[in-house]
Amino acid sequence: MQPARAITPDTLRLAEGVQLHCDWDADLYTLVSPEGAVALNRAAAAVLTQCDGRSTQRDLMIRFGRGDLVQARHVGAFIEAALERRWIAHAWW
Repeated sequence: MQPARAITPDTLRLAEGVQLHCDWDADLYTLVSPEGAVALNRAAAAVLTQCDGRSTQRDLMIRFGRGDLVQARHVGAFIEAALERRWIAHAWW
């Protein structure tokens, strides 16, 4: 078991009022926010499940990039877009 990680200004979490609904068996993923619901693909849902206040953008880019720099950049771009849309927020605040 890894030691607990401290919340820092860089750690990410789902934004206030945002919920992620995942039915992995049916391959259905929905992000529900005060602005409405958004259908997600499996990759987006997997990244957002890790926005739990323990991972940073860098952590997620490494984890989901799996050594592929192009894939890591796609993950980073998705996280930036999710921050802009206020789906996720920095856990510090």
